[in-house]
Amino acid sequence: PYRKKMISFLQNHPVQFTRFLVCRGVEGGSQLPMDKRANGMVGDRQGFEDIESRAVDFGFDPVPSIKPDYSITAEQTMSLGEAALQGKNMEAQHAIMYNAMSMVAHLKLLSVDDAKNRCEDVMLSGKAWSVWQAGCSA
Repeated sequence: PYRKKMISFLQNHPVQFTRFLVCRGVEGGSQLPMDKRANGMVGDRQGFEDIESRAVDFGFDPVPSIKPDYSITAEQTMSLGEAALQGKNMEAQHAIMYNAMSMVAHLKLLSVDDAKNRCEDVMLSGKAWSVWQAGCSA
């Protein structure tokens, strides 16, 4: 039932969305899993289509099944994200890059190749870390 409600909500929302993307990620959240397919939908006011997203479709090597870590704290999550933005944790960096690439490509803002090139440039050049630092100090 959530699916029909979500589509109706987004298609009839007072804010005029150009397009919307809804994915079922890890543990029902929005973060796409690196180890398996994620289902979702992309659409606009006229309709929607079902989509699938897999990290391997965006050039990432397959990873073994990942077990959730329910003991991780908010502080640890923040540290992990910051390490990813600084290039100190490639596994986390790849997860962030895959999520960004998938969103941009499925919303048809860029092709998969262009999304990958743009994301790699932003992450590997340190631009993402600089923007994060600037936002945290504002």
